[in-house]
Amino acid sequence: MNASSDDHGSPDRNANSSSSEKELQGRYSDYLTQLRAELLALTITDIENENRKREFETEGDSQADWVEETESNVRIRLKEIEDQNYEITTRRRLQTQVHEHLLKLRDWENRYQALIEQSTDLIWETDDQGRFIWLGPNSQEILGRPPRDLIGKPLFSQVGKSHCCRESALYEGAVKKRESFRNLVKRQVREDGQTVVMEFSGNPVNDAQGDFKGYLGVARDITERFHYQEVLEKRVVQRTASLKRSETRLKEAQKIAQLGNWEFDFERNRLKWSSGVYRLLEVDESLCELSYQDYFTCVYPDDRERLAETLMMAFENNETFDSVHRINLQDGQLKYIRAIGGAEHDDDANPVRLIGTVQDVTEQKLFEQELKKNLADMKRFEKMAVGRERRMVELKKEINELLMEVGRPRKYQCID
Repeated sequence: MNASSDDHGSPDRNANSSSSEKELQGRYSDYLTQLRAELLALTITDIENENRKREFETEGDSQADWVEETESNVRIRLKEIEDQNYEITTRRRLQTQVHEHLLKLRDWENRYQALIEQSTDLIWETDDQGRFIWLGPNSQEILGRPPRDLIGKPLFSQVGKSHCCRESALYEGAVKKRESFRNLVKRQVREDGQTVVMEFSGNPVNDAQGDFKGYLGVARDITERFHYQEVLEKRVVQRTASLKRSETRLKEAQKIAQLGNWEFDFERNRLKWSSGVYRLLEVDESLCELSYQDYFTCVYPDDRERLAETLMMAFENNETFDSVHRINLQDGQLKYIRAIGGAEHDDDANPVRLIGTVQDVTEQKLFEQELKKNLADMKRFEKMAVGRERRMVELKKEINELLMEVGRPRKYQCID
């Protein structure tokens, strides 16, 4: 009886076992509810660092193992749910950031588009072969052609002959070096036959890997400015030629008048003589360059101090000067030179330049000396003639007196 009871188990024991299992499930259900609330309140780190092991008072090891295994599965599942929630939160945050960036990008695109539409310059882009892949909508207004007519054409396909080689060479050189280029001039023929002059500038464009993809740049209509520049260049050429003719005439006039000019720049400490000065001093201009000291060496010793004082007074007092001095030539010849000039001052009254002319007045000076000599001789002769006349008058008076003493009439009629 006892053995049979041990092998098959009694009904009471089975009932007790069933009751204990239900009670355990109820207790575990309550525990899971409490555990779920606690796990939801914890972070993942708290869950992973959890070292506590909950045990239940059970009557068998198998039931405790089942509880531990179920608790582990619940923890794993809850961690998976927590990971999913984290991924969802992260994804939503990234989506929000992407959306904000897209809004900013759209705003910049709108601004860029507005800038392109309002700009008087033409925005363009080429591929790595130098062919247009995009042009601004104002190409119709500037070039007289819509963008579709220019897409695929080289940047310098329609350059005027006078600019083709030079501008193309500059552009190709920049492309080979992957460098920016500035202010390349291009002549573009419009559909109406009018030629416009465009000025192109561009910067290289590279992809994320750093590979060259083409150029992005702007083109500006400089037709009017270009025409003005051509007119100015022609005027410069004309005025340069006129200036050269004037210089030639001036040299001839200075040669005839035996005149020369000079200029001393105080800021650069530079003295410049005209060809006429070298001619006056009878020095070969191609062999040497005269200095200030060289000229004063030629000045007659008795005139140097007076000339230096004249120049200094003109320099300090902002006055003009007019002085004649003598110079000794290499062959011993003496010349008279007339120097006329003055100092130039800046807005602050500081002297910046001393300019003047020198002229050979030797003939004039010699003539003046001869004239003075002749005048002196004339005065002397006049004085001698007046004295002789007076002596004759006195002599006639004496003769008249002698005649009257002897009773004869006067011979000369004298006026006192």
